[in-house]
Amino acid sequence: MSQNIAVLNQEIQQNRECVNSLKEATEFLFQELKDVKAVISNMKTMGEDHQKRITELEDKLNDTERYQRRWNLRLYGLAEQEGEDVKIRVVEICRSVIPENEEACQQHIDVSHRVGRKSVEKIRPVIIRFVARSTRDLIWKNASGPEYLKSRKLRFGEDLTTKDKEARNKLWPQIDAARKEGKRAFYVGAKAIIDGKERFKADFYFLQETHALGSDYKFWRNQWGDDLWLSYGSSNSAGVAILRGMFKGKILKSNVHSSGRWIILIVEIDDNIVILGNIYGYNNKAENQTLLQNFEEEISGMLLTFSNANLVLGGDWNT
Repeated sequence: MSQNIAVLNQEIQQNRECVNSLKEATEFLFQELKDVKAVISNMKTMGEDHQKRITELEDKLNDTERYQRRWNLRLYGLAEQEGEDVKIRVVEICRSVIPENEEACQQHIDVSHRVGRKSVEKIRPVIIRFVARSTRDLIWKNASGPEYLKSRKLRFGEDLTTKDKEARNKLWPQIDAARKEGKRAFYVGAKAIIDGKERFKADFYFLQETHALGSDYKFWRNQWGDDLWLSYGSSNSAGVAILRGMFKGKILKSNVHSSGRWIILIVEIDDNIVILGNIYGYNNKAENQTLLQNFEEEISGMLLTFSNANLVLGGDWNT
């Protein structure tokens, strides 16, 4: 009997030692996991800091390039001629814009040349570099009026940076919509001014009644870029769109209604998940009730996966 007890005590002691060893190993692994998480967190912070620094440097570089381009103008529509002296032709055109300052046009235009490769399909624009900023600004200020330019289908434009061009393209839908409503809308640099007020650069834009078809995608992409989502309706009804503006986060998922009634995006920024929904309801009450129920079911299904997500819903509900 005493022998059995001794054997049992020995087994208990061995089990206790085994448990202690497992405990020590588990604590070690747990500490290793904490250390790995700390390293990942530090790397993420460093990555965010580096990205912020890169963005700041890109902005400074764009500001510098923008400042240098303020001595330039671009001339569009000037038909190309074999063996042409572009500068002489440009001087003549500038004189027509500011006839009271003909001498300044001759003296203050430094360089004029075509931009891009020669093509039979399109006329290359001309870039003009001025010595005096005042002469450049005077021509730009008076460039919209002269009949000389209109009759020859010539127009001047600003020499924009690539980043400013992209910003303008993203603001174009607002400019276009405002002009159609009879409002005064124009650009100042990379900003959109509508009725004297600057439009904010939103993260996303929700559009309804786009009347867009699948065949219109290329047009929309040329106007805005690749960061857009379309739900197609018909050429005279429905259609919704979400356009990405200044949003710097990730697009995790998108879901688009088949008949131009809603779009849902799931996005992530700063470890926060947001569900964006843009909807255009039916005028018919019964149809709209079915649509809203379907819309709710779609969002509820996404919330099962992203339970901590925030909701941002907008559109024309027609309720």
